[in-house]
Amino acid sequence: MSNNYKYQVNQQIDLRQYNSYCEDCLLRSIILARKYRNILESLIDKHKIPRNRSFEDRILQFICPAFNKPMDLYYDQGGPKMIQLYPKEEIAKIDEMIFWALKQLIELKIFKPS
Repeated sequence: MSNNYKYQVNQQIDLRQYNSYCEDCLLRSIILARKYRNILESLIDKHKIPRNRSFEDRILQFICPAFNKPMDLYYDQGGPKMIQLYPKEEIAKIDEMIFWALKQLIELKIFKPS
């Protein structure tokens, strides 16, 4: 078994064990964010968003700071996840809003005039 294969297996296990506040909620937004992770990480790193949070949660907090309090509660005191706080219909609307905000942000960053 090659070291590269072991690394990939360990990386997949680590990803599955990592919890996040918005896990399994904002699927459309998360797919887009992961596609442009390098661009987005450089933006969110400039803000005071705790690095001990998942990438997806940091994106949510960056785009919509209204989630700061429930996310702080989740991380600091083991509070409920997003999926436990909001009905599916509302989560779908939040996902749509986050998706379009991300899309605009990415387009501005990629197509920024020199």
